[in-house]
Amino acid sequence: MNKTWQRKTIDSSNYNQPNADEQYSRSIPRDDVNAPDLYIPVMALVTYVLLVGFISGTKGVFTPEKMASTASVAIGVVTFEVLLIRLGFYLVNAKSAPWLDFVAFRGYKFVGLVVSLLIGCIARFMYFPLLVYSATMMGLFLIRTYRRILLPSDQGSVGLTSADTATRNYFLLFIALLQYPLYWLLSVKP
Repeated sequence: MNKTWQRKTIDSSNYNQPNADEQYSRSIPRDDVNAPDLYIPVMALVTYVLLVGFISGTKGVFTPEKMASTASVAIGVVTFEVLLIRLGFYLVNAKSAPWLDFVAFRGYKFVGLVVSLLIGCIARFMYFPLLVYSATMMGLFLIRTYRRILLPSDQGSVGLTSADTATRNYFLLFIALLQYPLYWLLSVKP
């Protein structure tokens, strides 16, 4: 097990990848336990949609269209966020990561939403504090995850100026603060 919580890298000299040194050279998820995959985000999204349908049913306002619109809004929010993050990476001139890694990182927000909704069904007064806590923890997770890509440890070799570093730090802060309106948009009062 990779106890440092860092992704394992691959030796690109063993592979016939023309731009392996330019790209995000990481091991495949089968070989790296810390590689992001889509299992948890997809299962959390499905659970979120089913839970919103259940909550609508307990309120007596359930319709199948409610579940479809919830799924559409959730997928739309993830798509918007991934495109916004990719645009941000381009604007700050940072090395990018694979699309599916961005989708996987963005999809983890549904885990916090599901936990907030489940506990909110039991104790309604805990829903919004848990929602704020989940958004805060997701923001911190994203800062720590994207910092490795945006601010590599060998900054001297990359040639980042202090202005570039400041811009990238502001971008990380923007990513973290973006979680609050997105969680609010996806929230459902239990």
